[in-house]
Amino acid sequence: MDFNKLLQLKADSPQNVLKKLYEHSKNEEDKEKPILPQLTLMLSGGVLISGFLLDYNISNGEILLGQLHEGMPELKYCNSASVMSLELHNTKPFMYLLSDGKIAFQPADSEVPSKLELKRLISDMRMKLSEKLDKEIALLFDVNDIGSPMELYTCKLLIQTMINVLFTISENDLGKEALKEKVGTVELQIGEANSIGLHEDTLKITCKVENSPALGWDFADLRDKIEEKL
Repeated sequence: MDFNKLLQLKADSPQNVLKKLYEHSKNEEDKEKPILPQLTLMLSGGVLISGFLLDYNISNGEILLGQLHEGMPELKYCNSASVMSLELHNTKPFMYLLSDGKIAFQPADSEVPSKLELKRLISDMRMKLSEKLDKEIALLFDVNDIGSPMELYTCKLLIQTMINVLFTISENDLGKEALKEKVGTVELQIGEANSIGLHEDTLKITCKVENSPALGWDFADLRDKIEEKL
């Protein structure tokens, strides 16, 4: 990070920054290791309170910060109307959000899997998909040439999203039968553009690496494109 990148940021009110950061916090709810904004707020009167942003009621301004000390929660409540300034401590995961996408997204270290972890995830998801479809399914994803943290992060998202999409399709009897009949292998890869193809019994899904926290494939779009091929 350098000042050329920091100059992409614009001044904003603490209340607007809280709104942006809370949108991120909501998206972390179902993750095993959520990445939450760590804040220090200066309230009117000069009082300082610190913690991770757990909740923010935009309609009435109520804020909940929390942290853990030896497994015991410490909670702090205040109202955004009394917030005079905001300091964000763990800035790396949020620079993309606060710059409105002008600064490339960099995943937190804890969100970047190793190649070994990806291979284990591929194996686990293959077994789960085979059990779901009552059919042995091959799941192919060559991650040996994947190198950058953003590529590794994208691979993890692609595997997780693809499995969720196929599970959603298989919840319907027609969808499950179509997958069982037409798909024997699911092949994933990172490429220059998003694409989906079905050749013989191989469903091939290609995903482009985006400089954003979201996968290049939208869940609904990926589901629709796969269903078109079945």
